[in-house]
Amino acid sequence: MLLIALYLSLPPMVAAALAGFAVGLVQSATGQNDQAVSFVPRVLAAGAAVMVFGMWLISLATDFWYRLWTSLPELIR
Repeated sequence: MLLIALYLSLPPMVAAALAGFAVGLVQSATGQNDQAVSFVPRVLAAGAAVMVFGMWLISLATDFWYRLWTSLPELIR
């Protein structure tokens, strides 16, 4: 179950981390340290990752819930 949570959260987290790293490099090169400028690219990158990996994420979550509901009678015993 924790592995499913990792798989579901990994694409947006990695995209946001890479965007934050890139924005940090640009901000350090230009000397600009505005928090709003670094927040927007991270949110956009996470949203883009969800859009790109969305079908895989949905199928992963759907498969998990299907297996959970079908094995529920066995778990209750």
